Amino acid sequence: MALDLEKDVYVYDLRTSEWFHAEREYDVDRVSHLLKMQTTFNICLTQPRLNQSSAVVGAKRLTPMAKNAIKNLFHWTFCTPENTETMRQALKEFDL
Repeated sequence: MALDLEKDVYVYDLRTSEWFHAEREYDVDRVSHLLKMQTTFNICLTQPRLNQSSAVVGAKRLTPMAKNAIKNLFHWTFCTPENTETMRQALKEFDL
């Protein structure tokens, strides 16, 4: 759904411990002449950054490395001098 709305989609892969960015590609089917969409996932070369309308969805059981990656994502995005303590408390509530 986020891809349809042209929003950035990032996925953290538990197996490889890397962030991936989803990208949409369009192509026209040669037989049916219908437009088809294909999603590819490319390794992020830089740390992803959330915005105010971001949604975070995850697995029930995260590895310590995944918890740290998510904590870093939130820190990188939201921890400015003005809101550091508020974010620290919010992350404690999520047990990160």
